Amino acid sequence: MTTADLTNPPVLVGYDDSRPGRSALELAAAEAAARSLPLCLVYRRDPMAWTHPTSMAPYPASFWHSANDDEQAAQAAAAAVRQRFPEVAVWLRATQSSLPQALAGAAPSAAMLVVGGTDRRLALPSRRAAGVRLARRAGRPVLAANAAVPSVAPGDRRGPVVVAAAGSRVPGPALSFAFEEAAAYGVDVLACRVWQDRDSADAFSGAVRRVAQDHPQVAVRQVTLGDADQAAHVPVLADARLMVLDGPQSRWSPSWPVPRELLRDWHRPIATVPS
Repeated sequence: MTTADLTNPPVLVGYDDSRPGRSALELAAAEAAARSLPLCLVYRRDPMAWTHPTSMAPYPASFWHSANDDEQAAQAAAAAVRQRFPEVAVWLRATQSSLPQALAGAAPSAAMLVVGGTDRRLALPSRRAAGVRLARRAGRPVLAANAAVPSVAPGDRRGPVVVAAAGSRVPGPALSFAFEEAAAYGVDVLACRVWQDRDSADAFSGAVRRVAQDHPQVAVRQVTLGDADQAAHVPVLADARLMVLDGPQSRWSPSWPVPRELLRDWHRPIATVPS
C-alpha cells in the first residue's frame, strides 16, 4: 500500500456474503480500478457475547466459528478483489453497527459509497429509496448495485452513462458525476430530459453543455422522454451501464424528481448524487 493509497479517498462498500453483497463488491472494485482509488470493504461482525453475566462463560466453539464467518468471508472477498485488480489497494473495516449506519459514519472520508441491491421483484422503490436515504445522510454519491454490474475490461461493455432530470430542477452535481464516470470508463454520456417544459429543457441543455466543456474526451447525446417511458424498454437506455440521478429534495418522495415509470424494471446500477 502506497502513500497515495492512504491519502486518496476510498470507494466504500458495504459487504456481506450474499448475492447483493457480492454484486456491490464487484461494482465497487470496478469503480476503484477505473478511478485509481483504494477500496475499503466494510463488513459487520457481531460483538462477543456471554451466557451469563456472573459466570462469564463463553458460548461453545461452534458458536464462535459461526460468528467469525462474516470475517472469513470478507477476507476471502478482499483476496479475490486483489487477485482480479492487483492495482487496487484493499483494506477491511469491521463494524458492530448496521452497514448503512457504518457507511454513513465513514462517508466523510470516502469518494463514494456502494451498496447491494435487493431482490429483483423489489428493485424499486426499495433499491432507489435506500440509495436516496443513505446519500442524504452521507453527503456522498451512493451506487446501488444489482446482479448485472459494469466491467472495466476494455470492449466488454460500451453502454453509456445515463443522467436523467425531470421538472425544473437542474441536477448539477449529478451531471458532473455522470461525466466523471463516463471519463473513467471511456464511454459516452446520455442526458435524458423527462417531461420538461421549454424553459426547463433549455436550462438542462445549457448545464449539460457547460459540464461537457470540462470533459472534452466524453461524447454526449441528449434525448427527451415522455412521462410514461420506461428505461428498460427504451433501446437507447436498456444497455446503459449506470443511471445517475439527483438526490430528491423531498424526503417523502424517494423517486422524485424522476418518474417511477422511468425506473420500472431497471436492473442496472443506480447512482444517487446528493445536491
